[in-house]
Amino acid sequence: EIFVNPPSRVQRYFDEERIEGKPVTAHMVSTGFVVYDGDSVLSEIREQAARDLANGPEVSDEGLIAQRYRAATLLEDGLDIVDDDPAGAAMLMSAAVEMLVRAQYLAAGHWLPRDKEVVARLHEVDAVLAGHVHAFYTVASAPEKASAARAIFQHAIGEVGFFEWEST
Repeated sequence: EIFVNPPSRVQRYFDEERIEGKPVTAHMVSTGFVVYDGDSVLSEIREQAARDLANGPEVSDEGLIAQRYRAATLLEDGLDIVDDDPAGAAMLMSAAVEMLVRAQYLAAGHWLPRDKEVVARLHEVDAVLAGHVHAFYTVASAPEKASAARAIFQHAIGEVGFFEWEST
């Protein structure tokens, strides 16, 4: 893949990706092959990419709390309908678990891995959480999923359902 962008745009990518927690551009720039660098600007950009990768994401505490709150709301909605609509409940609980897991990576200062590695690498962040998440995704019934989801949220944020938080 060829990547051609002005330095100012690359810097904006870096800034956005530090906040989002997914360093796609930084990884590409730091590990890619340089075809042409006429004025040595690329070496500075590559150094910045390497620093960003080493430093980790820059997600605000408020952003993490908001992400956990959204995940808890999804879980609560799923638990509300687990008896009446098991498929809908499973969908909501899965979305809640995914959102919370991603928040836990960021809270631990880890970049988000590629989607196909999120579950497999979770033990690097929190082995207990990884066990709960594995259980959640491998049980079949909606009541078992609900129980596993509760365990995930209780472990990760100490709450299931509504929790109080303050924001600016």
